[in-house]
Amino acid sequence: MNSDPYLSTDPFPRAYGTLPTLPARLRYILRRSLPPPRPRRRWRLIGGVIAAAVGGVLLLTWTQSKPVTIIVDGNAHPARTRAETVGDMLRELSIAVTPTDRVTPGLAAPVTANMIVRVERARAVALTVDGTLRSVWTPDTNPAAILSAAGVMVDSGDRVIVDGTHSRLEDLSRWPVPVAAIQVRHTVSLQVDDDGALRTIQTSADTIGEALFEAGITLYLADRVTPPLHARIPTDSSALLIRICRAIPLTMTVDGRQFQARARALPNATVADALADAGIALIGLDMVIPNEATPITPGMDIRVIRVREETHIEQRFVPFAIRYQPTSALLIGERLRRVEGEPGVQALRWRIRYEDDAVTARTLEAVTLLRPPIDRLILYGTGVARSALELIND
Repeated sequence: MNSDPYLSTDPFPRAYGTLPTLPARLRYILRRSLPPPRPRRRWRLIGGVIAAAVGGVLLLTWTQSKPVTIIVDGNAHPARTRAETVGDMLRELSIAVTPTDRVTPGLAAPVTANMIVRVERARAVALTVDGTLRSVWTPDTNPAAILSAAGVMVDSGDRVIVDGTHSRLEDLSRWPVPVAAIQVRHTVSLQVDDDGALRTIQTSADTIGEALFEAGITLYLADRVTPPLHARIPTDSSALLIRICRAIPLTMTVDGRQFQARARALPNATVADALADAGIALIGLDMVIPNEATPITPGMDIRVIRVREETHIEQRFVPFAIRYQPTSALLIGERLRRVEGEPGVQALRWRIRYEDDAVTARTLEAVTLLRPPIDRLILYGTGVARSALELIND
């Protein structure tokens, strides 16, 4: 290979091409006079071309897309799309929807410019109908729409409880907040045998007691109800018969107070049963008129007499006696109180009987002498006065 630069047959880079018709020196001079190649400018040019192409594609895409607004659970999101239907648009924008979600307009609706698409997410609502609980997924928020979508019909007599609040039928469609639980109890017919009088009542209550109360049927404590008041009313109540066995009205006088009472209509019921129903106990010597074994009849007057006996101790003075004793030391007609005398003391034990706080009997049980009396002693004279002559002779 020739090392002389002037004799080089191709001294220029391939980027500048070759000039085979020029002499070697002239090619050398041209090579020295031309600027060196700049690779960076080439890449900038390529990048610019690519950017322009991408920008053109984006511009074409932008001009062909449509502006839309998507509202998901009340939050608005503006976007642009080239999708043809609402469903394709949601998939394009990665907005997932479930079959229970509500999309307005529908998924098959065509996309138009400035369209507003609403997506309402479904949520679980606890729905209890006549005691049966189920979970309902729905995008609705007010009870009327939820019940309608679930196929549950309600009437004015039905009981509807929304989130623990008893609600009227006209309030269901304008419920102010989203609900979480709805209870529906449909109205049923019940047959009531009220001590032989048969009647029909309509109720949406859960228990027998609530149904009778809503129907305005007054019950007394001693009345017997079958089934019991706490029993739940079945959904199929066609075979249910409520029997009310009324208590027997009575008049009672106890502790000075007269009042009206009722006793259970039990077979062979007695006065003792009536007292037990009224919560009245006989204590100790208490008496009842008529006696406890007497069968009760409507309108009977029963009187309870409270009886008690008490012991009372009474102290009494025992009068002293007066004794007279003769003495010759005193002249006839003279008296001298030798002992003054002092009364004694005795204790009397009485048993006193009270009936309704009135004393009906007093019985003396014992007498005890606590201190005997001291008799009064009076001396009286028996002596005779002596003459002066007898005194001299002596």
